[in-house]
Amino acid sequence: MALRHPSPSSSPITLYRRRVMLRPLAANDFRSWREVRRRNAEWLTVWEPSRPAHQPDPVTDRSAFAARCQQRDRDRAAGTAYQFGLFIEQQLSGVVMINYVVRGAMPSGTIGFLIDQRHAGHSYFA
Repeated sequence: MALRHPSPSSSPITLYRRRVMLRPLAANDFRSWREVRRRNAEWLTVWEPSRPAHQPDPVTDRSAFAARCQQRDRDRAAGTAYQFGLFIEQQLSGVVMINYVVRGAMPSGTIGFLIDQRHAGHSYFA
């Protein structure tokens, strides 16, 4: 079965291994995203900053999730940030983000990730 990225943006980066795929998240990943985030709410929220009360929640608001995906597409096109969904056996199981990418004399960036608790400790992000 051929796996394709559902984003309309040109040339998204996709990395494949036998059981694992990394690809940018797209708006139609919302249901899978919501399920992982809800099932792991207690596990994940310990590590995350608080969301301002007036800001839509991308875990429960489909349009907020779609807007986040569109922003990540723009960041990727600008070369300033990259976000990849981690799919284990075709199931969304985590996300890795490369943010604040700076090029030039002193290249730098930051890396963050979240992983479904049932996959933690299996070196997917090691």
